[in-house]
Amino acid sequence: MDGPSENVRYPSGERVPAARPRCPVCNVKADTNMDDILTPQELKIQIQQNMKEHLEKSRKDSNAFFKLVDRDNDRSIVWEEFEPHFEKMHAADEKIPPTEDAQRVEDERMMFNRSDITRDGRLDEHEWHVFLHPEYSAQGLVDIVNDLIILYGNILEDPCAEICVVK
Repeated sequence: MDGPSENVRYPSGERVPAARPRCPVCNVKADTNMDDILTPQELKIQIQQNMKEHLEKSRKDSNAFFKLVDRDNDRSIVWEEFEPHFEKMHAADEKIPPTEDAQRVEDERMMFNRSDITRDGRLDEHEWHVFLHPEYSAQGLVDIVNDLIILYGNILEDPCAEICVVK
């Protein structure tokens, strides 16, 4: 059964409302009281847990990658240390090698420099994490939004641009 029957009533005699459609994937983990109804509180708790797990995994991955890239073991990374790893990072999701796409390299370098909070030309472990995961930084989120506004603003201003709407 996907929820309470129409004939189920509260002790007061009031009919129990029909349940919302069941989500077979998300409810299993998030529906902590197993009543087949995902409450806003259950959803909030699950989202917070997912974010915590993602942050912990991303931090662990960032630290491991930091140690790999920091060739001189000075606990900081300059662009020249990262550059050889750039193509390997993005090769799978690109049609042309990323290092042959001048705009892609320029964008990545701009993101690297944005993450340099101390403006010393080097990324420490915290700045490196911000570079790889800007979503965990207030300024990173602002930069992402501004980039999207610029990108989609340019597309919308170009009457010949193709806009794909996902339904």
